[in-house]
Amino acid sequence: MSKTTTRAGIRASIGAAVAVLVGAGAALAVAPAAQAEEIDTIVSLSSAPKAVETGTTIDVTVVYTVPEDAVAGDRVTISFSDKVEGRLGARTITDPAGAPVADCAVTATTAFCTFTDYVSTHGRVSGEATFTVIGTQPTNGAGLDWTTGTGRTLHTDTQILARQGGLPSTLYKGHEQNPDGTVHYYFGIPGDDLTRAGLVVRDVYDARTRLKKETLFAQTRTRDANGAITTTILDPSVYSVSYDDASRSFTVVFAPGSVNDTGGQAYWVEYDMTVDRTVPDDTILTNTATAGDLTARYDMLYDTGGGEANGERGSLSWSKTDEEGRPLGGAEFRLVGPAGYERSVADDGPLDMDPAPGRVRVEGVLKGSYTLTETKAPAGYDRTDKAFTAVVRGADMNPSFGTMVNTPTPTQTPTPPPSPAPAATPAAPLAAPEPAAVATTPKAHTGGPLAQDDVLLSLGMTGLGGLAVAGVAAAPIVLRARRDRSTADPTAAE
Repeated sequence: MSKTTTRAGIRASIGAAVAVLVGAGAALAVAPAAQAEEIDTIVSLSSAPKAVETGTTIDVTVVYTVPEDAVAGDRVTISFSDKVEGRLGARTITDPAGAPVADCAVTATTAFCTFTDYVSTHGRVSGEATFTVIGTQPTNGAGLDWTTGTGRTLHTDTQILARQGGLPSTLYKGHEQNPDGTVHYYFGIPGDDLTRAGLVVRDVYDARTRLKKETLFAQTRTRDANGAITTTILDPSVYSVSYDDASRSFTVVFAPGSVNDTGGQAYWVEYDMTVDRTVPDDTILTNTATAGDLTARYDMLYDTGGGEANGERGSLSWSKTDEEGRPLGGAEFRLVGPAGYERSVADDGPLDMDPAPGRVRVEGVLKGSYTLTETKAPAGYDRTDKAFTAVVRGADMNPSFGTMVNTPTPTQTPTPPPSPAPAATPAAPLAAPEPAAVATTPKAHTGGPLAQDDVLLSLGMTGLGGLAVAGVAAAPIVLRARRDRSTADPTAAE
């Protein structure tokens, strides 16, 4: 089914109903991108049984498939035929894992389900919803019509017949389900059987139910000569009721002489029960009445309505190869998606459901757009900086990012070490300096007695040039020569 072409169905009343029924917990982390609307999801609608009397429960089953572009807050509504009345109640439909899919409610005239964000995050959402109504008027062979919120009419053949009444032939027990969810029980017994039973009837009810004592009353049904039946409420003075809460039972005792035992009259006791909220659907609730040696047991299949749903999560896959298309294992990736989804994925790691090296598959992802980048390349290859995108949607819940190609890391030629510098050529030895001429100039007298044996000897700078080059400072060298202090003639040396 597809959505209606316009969103004119968005009304304040829908928003208010959604707020009340869905509540704060119905929406998940992702806000819907579009406004909610009335959608047509119904594949089929059926009702059972095929024929009932007024006052009897009719079970309605709806099979649905949600459009792929549905968003949180979208809802489907079913309006009832005027021949039935809805049994009040509310129920959340969940998937097998317990995730809420839709919040449903039944009023006297309609049933509707409001979808959660589950439909935005899962593909191919479908399921079944059930609810109950009470036949209130005869259909006179016309069956029942049900109208969707988008104006489509669905027809079922269930017939509602006028209640025949009649008289029981022995102790009899039955029930009806009230629109407010309570259960209406009754038992009836012919007058002659009631007399033989000592005018006492005991009723034992299921531990998971509670008797509404204020609703209990007794009445008679009498058939006249023409077969017409008259119902009369009995005055409480002609019977008494005692309650035993510990044993979950009550006893009705009729006053002696108050019972017509001619066989043309029956006595009925009717009352309402509430059912414990913890009782799951499809539970058998037992109620038993006894009168003397007569026993009437009634097993009621309790069903509040509800349903089931299934939605599909998706998967993402990709491959890693070299330039020749050969698989490369050992890469690592970063996967980012909607609602804060972010995962580190390693080839053949815990999240990889594909055992083959170079192939990766991540399962259980929700609908939405995903981005994939490589964080670590296979050994010997360069990491690709390209970002890959894929969209998980109803039309393709298992898309692929495609193939990531890595190129080998270039091999670098090693650089040889530098050659050692050539050794320095040793310098030639310095030649000994030639002796310089000796000057015999007497040293100037600077004070004190003149020493005639002091002679100043100076080496010329020419002779010291080699020393200067070698780093030795040239300076006059003073040599002190001592003359022989003999008494010889000083001129003999000449």
